[in-house]
Amino acid sequence: MSKKKQDKMRQKARDLKARNRMKGKTTRSGITLPTDSQKLMKMIFNSKRLTTPTQIDENVKAFCKTINPDVEPIYLPTRPEDWSRQGCCDQNVKRYIQDHGGKLVCGYRLWYYKNLYIEGERHAVWQSPHCEYRDVSFSVDGECSIVFIPDVSDKQSALNLNRDKIPHAIDPRLKQIAEQINNMYNSAYIEKVDDETAWNSMLSYEEWKRGVRRPSLTVIPRVDAGNF
Repeated sequence: MSKKKQDKMRQKARDLKARNRMKGKTTRSGITLPTDSQKLMKMIFNSKRLTTPTQIDENVKAFCKTINPDVEPIYLPTRPEDWSRQGCCDQNVKRYIQDHGGKLVCGYRLWYYKNLYIEGERHAVWQSPHCEYRDVSFSVDGECSIVFIPDVSDKQSALNLNRDKIPHAIDPRLKQIAEQINNMYNSAYIEKVDDETAWNSMLSYEEWKRGVRRPSLTVIPRVDAGNF
């Protein structure tokens, strides 16, 4: 190949890189990220992209080790009862225990944008006397399975021992986003009600199947909370 042709090919490669920089940020995985922060947030937190992991890959395993290094994450189908309440996972388990025995286990369900971002959301599931798990709650987005990682043993007995969310940037370019999410939940007031009021006011699974929809909670930033 002549030197002139080589120089021409190198120039084309430089031009292509320049165009990519103008369009967004290209990650090591080949995914282009918007430079606009609002567009980036919408991209990452799109429910069709940030979802239950389709497989427990190395990124998922590594994240779970930061929560509980002694157990492995597991897939669980969502198997709610018609009386199960939206946003009341611990109460759903406690009621199920009344009829079936077993115990409540708290930990985190995982949300994953492959190779970019992962998040743990506190969650409670039922454990049978034979140490089998069942998720007796339902997902408002209609997902039929979850990936669950139990918290360490001294934090499995009650949800208030767990963090609301654990955000983690797999791609280093999302580190600031993860820090902002973490700061928001640490410095925000999460509007909650007592267990009885929540049970009486939240949707049942039967209502949800009929198409009724209602939000679970409200996150209200405090006055001194940082802005996105």
